[in-house]
Amino acid sequence: MKKFVPIALLLCVLLSLSSFAPVHKPAFAIKSGKFVTWPITGTVQGSPGTMTYTVDGSGTTPSSITFYLQSTGTYIVSRPFTLTSSNEWIADDLKTTTGITAVIYHNTNSTPGGYALTFISPY
Repeated sequence: MKKFVPIALLLCVLLSLSSFAPVHKPAFAIKSGKFVTWPITGTVQGSPGTMTYTVDGSGTTPSSITFYLQSTGTYIVSRPFTLTSSNEWIADDLKTTTGITAVIYHNTNSTPGGYALTFISPY
């Protein structure tokens, strides 16, 4: 009888625990169908002074960035974006005209606009 009580207790515990289903966390889902409002505009410092820029694109893909001198509106340079990874594009070869080494565009759900722009520049 002494062996029966621990075995019966163990069976009851196993049966009661087997009815619990493990909790599964839902997988993180990237928002699909999120579109950026084009064009993206702003200002940035460069070797010619303060410049305005315009990023054109479609959906979530940038196509080009164009720089203008802010004081006069004079066109400086336009460069295409090229894909570097699944959500990242780069526009480079800007240094001689703007002083900016490159501009990186990144799709992200962590910002309200759905994108981030990084200017690689000493300015």
